[in-house]
Amino acid sequence: MTKDELKALGLSDEQITAVVEDYGKNYVPKSQFNQKNDELKQVKGEVDTLKGEIDGLKKSNKDNAELVAQIDKMKADAKARDDEYNANIKKMQINSIVERQLASAKAKNSKSVRALLNLENAEIDGDNIKGLDDQIKALQKSDAYLFDLGKVGTVPGTPEGGAKTITKEQFNKMSYAERANLYNENQELYNELKGDN
Repeated sequence: MTKDELKALGLSDEQITAVVEDYGKNYVPKSQFNQKNDELKQVKGEVDTLKGEIDGLKKSNKDNAELVAQIDKMKADAKARDDEYNANIKKMQINSIVERQLASAKAKNSKSVRALLNLENAEIDGDNIKGLDDQIKALQKSDAYLFDLGKVGTVPGTPEGGAKTITKEQFNKMSYAERANLYNENQELYNELKGDN
């Protein structure tokens, strides 16, 4: 209240002065109260905003944890696919090398010979598989019936067990058909004898 309002109420000048002094000590003006009230509302609004942001951070951290878990799962799945892809590529390379070497060794039935090979821990070394040649050579000795080896140094058409060797002179007397047969059975010997001519 203003001094005029207090005077209108019938207070004396002394009473008005006492009331004004009391106002100054124990009360704040309305404008100051409104200012403080506005500041308090603003602070309360900021606190509410901060609480909302904290809740949002909690939620997004929860989401981030889920997102991180999803990303980790995707990485693990991608690695598993890469490992599977690399294993399949290695398997295809091994199959190709084995088939090529079995054909070169004149295996009659590559599936049958392959069943006898130990390829469990096969290691590719360039265009070969470590130890594969040794395994094939061992099978050619132990299970010769699986390979079309021909009789090295024997005349084509000689009954099995015949140990008649071919000389350069005999080779020169062979017919075209006999030479072709020798070539099919033992190309190395054929080239050796032909080269000596």
